[in-house]
Amino acid sequence: MMEWTLAILFLAAIILFILSINNTKQSSKDYQQQIDHITFSLTDEINKLQEQVRFLELDAEITAHEAGYTEERTHLKEMIDMNRRGYSNESIAGKYELTAEDVEQKLAPYIKPKTERGKAEHDS
Repeated sequence: MMEWTLAILFLAAIILFILSINNTKQSSKDYQQQIDHITFSLTDEINKLQEQVRFLELDAEITAHEAGYTEERTHLKEMIDMNRRGYSNESIAGKYELTAEDVEQKLAPYIKPKTERGKAEHDS
């Protein structure tokens, strides 16, 4: 009698183990479908954004051409961008074959002056 009870419990354990594996596979398939759906959505969003950026670049190029932007103005925009990203005046000057003083003069109107940090707040 004890053997039959152990055999039945062993068979029940095997059946429950098989069912749990089956449920895990189904759950895994559901997660994979969700991941695939999100991936397709993100890919579609990225493609739309890339298309918008391309159109904005074309619009900017047309506007620049119509406004008569010169090469010097383009260089100035690049110099300001490089300065804001932390490039030194010497490295900017090297790229555009200028002196560091020339770069400093050209960038002076566009550089925000560094103010003393919170001096008025701490003077109480």
